[in-house]
Amino acid sequence: MKNRILFIFLSISMFYMTYKIIVAKIFPMRGMIADFSSPFLRIFAGVLFFVLGILFLFLFFKRKPKTPQYTKCPNCKEVFNYNELKDGKCKNCKDVDTIDLDEYFKKYPDELEEKEE
Repeated sequence: MKNRILFIFLSISMFYMTYKIIVAKIFPMRGMIADFSSPFLRIFAGVLFFVLGILFLFLFFKRKPKTPQYTKCPNCKEVFNYNELKDGKCKNCKDVDTIDLDEYFKKYPDELEEKEE
């Protein structure tokens, strides 16, 4: 959560710097004023800060990959909470990868029908 707040703050800061450099042609830094009157320098710095703002905005909205809540072993048919497994491996079969419960029933729809009966 702290990273998301940091990324949105940095993104807003970069867009503010882009505005100050391109439109105002100056940028105050610790009591000094950087002069961006040269068109090449102004465009270069403006584009650089704009790209950094886009990067931080992307990092703000980037989502973590979804970890399944419940998984099922295709061999022993045991259902596990994913948090209690080590590397997604079945506790009973040891070397068998478990499958997300939704994906499991898509792959084996006949077991879902048996369970409902």
